[in-house]
Amino acid sequence: MARENKEALYLLGERLIRARTPVTILVVVVTAFFGWRASHLEMITSFSELLPKGHPFIEVHEEYAKDFGGANNITMMVEVEEGNIFDVETLSQIYLVT
Repeated sequence: MARENKEALYLLGERLIRARTPVTILVVVVTAFFGWRASHLEMITSFSELLPKGHPFIEVHEEYAKDFGGANNITMMVEVEEGNIFDVETLSQIYLVT
C-alpha cells in the first residue's frame, strides 16, 4: 500500500509539473481573490456582545448604563460639608482624583 501511495504522489507531481503554467495562474488568481476579500474585512469588537445575556449582574448593568456611562466608567460624587465645591482645596482634590 505504501508503494501505491508513493506512485500516486509521483504521478500527481508529474501532472502538476506538466501543467505548471495553468496551476500557477490558478494559484495566483485564488490568492488574489482571497487577498481582495481579506482587504474588505472589518474588525469590530463590541463589549456588550461579550457579556452573558440574562445574567443578573448584566441586567443591572444594562439598566444603569445609560445613566452612568457603562461598564468602563466610574462615577464619583464629591460633597463638601460646608459651602460649595468651588474652592481651591476641593477643586484640587477633584483634579487629583481624575
